[in-house]
Amino acid sequence: KGLEYLNNNYVKLAIDDELEKRYGSLDTIDHVVLEGDTEVIRETREVTSATVKGNTQNEHTIRLWISSDAPIDEQNKVFTSRVRITGGQGVENPIP
Repeated sequence: KGLEYLNNNYVKLAIDDELEKRYGSLDTIDHVVLEGDTEVIRETREVTSATVKGNTQNEHTIRLWISSDAPIDEQNKVFTSRVRITGGQGVENPIP
């Protein structure tokens, strides 16, 4: 028997104590399932985005927990996650 995953609708998250959402309510950007015996990314969701100006930094606190309304059969299930930070040139107001 394979891993049993926690229903994403019972995972809540907060960033810097300002944003509190259910993980399952976020839009799915990409969806990949198990390929053979290899576990790969099942769902990619964008939690937030921000811009960092040159020579500065952003620091954030991310909290995850199981919602109090999760049924008893959600116990002993797995939730795995990773944080992905992407960057780019981020040119603001480019001159035509």
